[in-house]
Amino acid sequence: MGTFGERIRELRKKHGLNQKELANRIGVRAATLSRYENGKRAYHWENLVRIAEEMDTSVDYLLGRTDINVSVSRLLASNMLLRENREFFETYHKLAPQDQNLLMERAMTLYDIRSVGDPAGREQEEADIGG
Repeated sequence: MGTFGERIRELRKKHGLNQKELANRIGVRAATLSRYENGKRAYHWENLVRIAEEMDTSVDYLLGRTDINVSVSRLLASNMLLRENREFFETYHKLAPQDQNLLMERAMTLYDIRSVGDPAGREQEEADIGG
């Protein structure tokens, strides 16, 4: 598996884009994108999502959590998702952008808490979001 920066560079080149073109599409400066690609700057999750959408891939692929380079839209189209997952993704895409952002923040926080194994923190987070 490649690093975050290596995967961005690979996908950018696959799509025939230079750094400036991709940077313009995702709303960052070319210097920022260059730093992402060279591992010299941490990404903001909103930019991570924009890159994934623009490159037609998943956030998991960009982060190296999977080697499967497939976007959510392609998963939905190919019937590769379970019915429950499909309903979640379809509902997510109906949300206003600010609500999508809020949901993404909460999901990433829950994932981080659970991957660290902090049950007290998880209980507090779940209480905070009404779980």
